[in-house]
Amino acid sequence: MVETCKERGTTPVHADYLEVDELLSKIESEVRAEYEPAPRS
Repeated sequence: MVETCKERGTTPVHADYLEVDELLSKIESEVRAEYEPAPRS
């Protein structure tokens, strides 16, 4: 996010980090499923 803000000539603010956290929480289980091994039976 910091690099993107630098490229755009802006500075990240707290609300930006909160938005990223919200987006990551929405996809966390999908990403986790891709990288964690399937449970053994």
